[in-house]
Amino acid sequence: MLLGLSVPAAFASDVLVVDAAGGSPYVTIQAAVDAAVDGDTVLVKPGSYAAFVVAQKDLSVIGDGSPRPVVTGGSRVENTLAHQDVLLAGLELRGVKVAAVGLPGLTIEDALGALRVEDCQILGPDGVWCPGTPLGCPSPWPEGGEAVSVSQAVDVTFARCVLRGGKGLDDHLGTNNGGGHALVALGARLALYACDVLGGSGGGHSGAFHFLADGGNGGHGIVGSDLGVDPLALHLAGTPVRGGPGGWGAQCIDPSGWGGDGVHLSGVGAGGAALLRLDGALFGGVGGCGEPNGLPLVLLGSATSTLLPGVARRARVESPVREGQPTQSVFDGVPGDRVYLIGSPVPDFQILRASGGVLHLAPGSFGALAFQGVVPPGGVLTLTSPAATLPAGVDAQRFFLQAVFRDAASARWLSTPLTPVVLDGSL
Repeated sequence: MLLGLSVPAAFASDVLVVDAAGGSPYVTIQAAVDAAVDGDTVLVKPGSYAAFVVAQKDLSVIGDGSPRPVVTGGSRVENTLAHQDVLLAGLELRGVKVAAVGLPGLTIEDALGALRVEDCQILGPDGVWCPGTPLGCPSPWPEGGEAVSVSQAVDVTFARCVLRGGKGLDDHLGTNNGGGHALVALGARLALYACDVLGGSGGGHSGAFHFLADGGNGGHGIVGSDLGVDPLALHLAGTPVRGGPGGWGAQCIDPSGWGGDGVHLSGVGAGGAALLRLDGALFGGVGGCGEPNGLPLVLLGSATSTLLPGVARRARVESPVREGQPTQSVFDGVPGDRVYLIGSPVPDFQILRASGGVLHLAPGSFGALAFQGVVPPGGVLTLTSPAATLPAGVDAQRFFLQAVFRDAASARWLSTPLTPVVLDGSL
């Protein structure tokens, strides 16, 4: 039983504990990922870690405790099969500059399974000086890098995450010190719930040196395009997206940077690029020193945008949680909404515009709605209930859930997908 819902777990798994301070079998995330088999959970204790790659595996990689584990170096999820689903939760993923190339905090490529990213902070790399050159160097070292890159992925969801493009290098002699984009999506289906997305700031003149420096353009919040026949489908629910500010040229004499766009989409092939948005405003970044501001939304070619009527609802379930221990769930909605949960062992991605978004569970794979309660006048329904008790010999179970709200007119509103993990009480 989980929040009054009886639902089979997607996987019953072993747990591989990672602790950079020692005392656990693994001190690096990659070593645990390499040792894991489909369905396992990699539990990461607070600390600093090198980047990791999940390839052709069904895994949960989750931070355990506060502060979030910090993972630096450009992590990746790639080449997963349709039955291989990945959960990343409770992590801080930082990109880096390596050999003049910016590695995003998270790269997702060729993913046929579902990827859930929850409660993570993902940062693009900041621009840096070239080694051995105190006053700058040719592109691309001074540019900020992307926070997240997604290409050819069929089901990617971000919930309650922060995505920040990297900042361009200050005091660089040139015009290639722009901010990085927060999210670049090519030929993918993805949804963002209650996230905060911001393009990187363009570099400018800090006043620390006695020379003039140009300002770089701000990065876009989201850049998206189809890939020929592979369409781009982007859903934003309660997620503001901001372009980064442009950098200021020295004393406003040298050129300054333009502000980045909030969302910049292009449909270039047969697939098309479509934005579906429920609540959450789009903002262009402010240009430096009077240069043009970015635009909230840019649509090129066959790209389209639809703003759905209504208010985005939000949901959150504490995770990870030990078996039998109290776990808190929070549902934000309109007073009077009736709140339900549905669960399934099979994730999915189906756009249902009449219900305000995306159904993230496979139809026909879940049972009756589990009633949670009515949203009170304050707009927030908070519940506490015991986590599931695990079967003997099982160290962890992962659940795929989604919150559904019904308003006073009985209209259905699909809300945040939830992927809680229940751990054995001894861990």
